[in-house]
Amino acid sequence: MADAISHFLAKRLDDVTDPNCLANAAKLIIRFFDGYVVGDINDTLKKEYCQKRRKGRGDKALKDGTLRRELSLSPTAIRRVEEDQLIMRKIAVRLPPKPEG
Repeated sequence: MADAISHFLAKRLDDVTDPNCLANAAKLIIRFFDGYVVGDINDTLKKEYCQKRRKGRGDKALKDGTLRRELSLSPTAIRRVEEDQLIMRKIAVRLPPKPEG
């Protein structure tokens, strides 16, 4: 998973409006999912990621939308490595539902 995100960043970091925001989210995702392959990503792992991020913030609230935005990096990176034919099978990663506005 870390390789997929690193590959995506190498291709896209210069094209985004806020590269620092993307890089910070990537660090968090890479740190948590280090050691997992893209096919390992499932709802249980995503829930664990959210719980760990919330716990790491202590009493500072972390909104569902922020966590969803961070997690959105995973399917985006996976699609990129699929397009670049670095993995041969399609991997579907569902995001948590969008929070109400």
